[in-house]
Amino acid sequence: MYVYIEALHCGSITRFMSHFCDPNVEFAEMQNGKDVKVLARMIKTVKPATQLTVNYGDEIWFNYACDSCWVDPDDEEE
Repeated sequence: MYVYIEALHCGSITRFMSHFCDPNVEFAEMQNGKDVKVLARMIKTVKPATQLTVNYGDEIWFNYACDSCWVDPDDEEE
């Protein structure tokens, strides 16, 4: 079973979380009766007005996401 956040049709504020390789939030699944919920769990202490970030992982639709993990495809070693 896959759980995902559908940002186009519904969702919460979590759909606005950006990718970062060293995130301050992680997603967690929680069974609630028959429903599966996706929670955003803080994994670091953050100051007010700090952007919440999550690591999208490396198995979805992009390979190069943020400045800290960006690799120019032309510079990759073969």
